[in-house]
Amino acid sequence: MGRIFRIKKVPLNLLKNLPTHRDFHAQDFAAVKDTIKPGIKIEDFDFYFDYVLQKCENLKTLWNE
Repeated sequence: MGRIFRIKKVPLNLLKNLPTHRDFHAQDFAAVKDTIKPGIKIEDFDFYFDYVLQKCENLKTLWNE
């Protein structure tokens, strides 16, 4: 994960700001839902956003280096 951020020259510590951008990302969730095949069950936006926040929590040591 850290390698991808380094290649793209994106500071990992930007991940700590993700929780403050929930509303910004929620705006486009309808467009994402429109790309899902019919019959595929999807959860609401908060389910996925909270999942990503949980995964980012495990990366805190990378942005605290």
